[in-house]
Amino acid sequence: MKNIGFIICLVCICIACEKQEYESYKIEAPLNIVRVNLSPNSPVLIADGVAELKFLVKVFNAVEDTRLVEEEVAGDIRVIEKTFRDTVEILAERIDTSQVKIYKKDGTPVGWTFRTTDFSEDPLEFQASYQGVESMTREVVLRRPPEDVLEPITVPVVFHIVVPRSLAYAYSSIYAEDIQKLIDRVNRVFKNDFIHAPSAIDSKITFELATHDPRGNVLDEKGINRVEVADNTVINTYIKNNLIWDTDHYLNIYISDFTSTQTRLPSYILNTGAQLQMDAYNKLRVVNSVADARYNNYYEVGIGITKSNYYSMVNYGHGLEDLLGTFYGLLPSYYNTWEGAPDDFCDDTYTAAYTYMSIEKWTFQEDRADDKHKNGQEIYYNSYQIMDVYSPAYTITYDQVKRIRTVIENCPFRMMRK
Repeated sequence: MKNIGFIICLVCICIACEKQEYESYKIEAPLNIVRVNLSPNSPVLIADGVAELKFLVKVFNAVEDTRLVEEEVAGDIRVIEKTFRDTVEILAERIDTSQVKIYKKDGTPVGWTFRTTDFSEDPLEFQASYQGVESMTREVVLRRPPEDVLEPITVPVVFHIVVPRSLAYAYSSIYAEDIQKLIDRVNRVFKNDFIHAPSAIDSKITFELATHDPRGNVLDEKGINRVEVADNTVINTYIKNNLIWDTDHYLNIYISDFTSTQTRLPSYILNTGAQLQMDAYNKLRVVNSVADARYNNYYEVGIGITKSNYYSMVNYGHGLEDLLGTFYGLLPSYYNTWEGAPDDFCDDTYTAAYTYMSIEKWTFQEDRADDKHKNGQEIYYNSYQIMDVYSPAYTITYDQVKRIRTVIENCPFRMMRK
């Protein structure tokens, strides 16, 4: 055992003495700052004195990285030392924020949060500097405070809890008070009651748990219809045949033993002249009346939620918002090769590069777009609206509200209201 211990120690010493790749990686002291990045958290700001534009400032340092690399020289493989140079982000805690200056392009200083009532047709231009290094200019478009007179809309909601008999225990913790909390939070989001986001407004849409079934019977629990089915029941078929309550008067949400949570964008639009931009994979079919629209599955006219997803919503306090967004015609505001959408057709949102799970996102200023790779011109921001991936889902932007209301007014199976 002693010999084995000696050998292990010897091996460890040899490994420690061996020059490793990246061993000589270093950040110069003092910092060699080469780039400052200023990022506003929205491309648009409503000039009402309440909406708030927030900034992130990142500082980048020049670094050298000496590596041992193998190269073939005259037929021989040799290990040589090479120096590589790059820029890396300096950790936020190493930045002296008192030296960060944010200002309009004309030099007028602004703080980390900016609001205004002074409307201009020209975009606002912002810059930042740190220790003498200046950022590139960022543009933010101003909008006048909306003058739209939005008609209040109330949407009755019913949660159908469809329980296979042998799994009843797994659904026993679905409580009426938790469902009410989810709806209450949705209403705060649609009312713009969480934060003073740069371009969010009150949608004047309220979701209300239904009190009666389609026959006029009072529900035992407000907004809840509990149904127990045999274990061999084909849930999707059962729902389609028995549990799609009148889609002109109910938003049907289903919680059951689904393989995944399901919701869909609208499929139809009435021939009223209303316009709703969609991507190439989700074209709307024009119909002359609601009676001309058809569906094959319950999730084309309602929302299906797995029980695990429901419990996750309850634990985190949100998660229903983005499903409602999709149901009412909003596209994701994130994108990569496999997920999201390259354009959500809302000018007041960013489309983030979907790369990792984080509240902080990055994208590019439109006129300097590169949708695949960071190139030093990216915009960083902390997400807040409901269609961002991994978002706290606090708000709906003005353009998103316009899309949702267009859908409610013109798209069959989305026109439910009280």
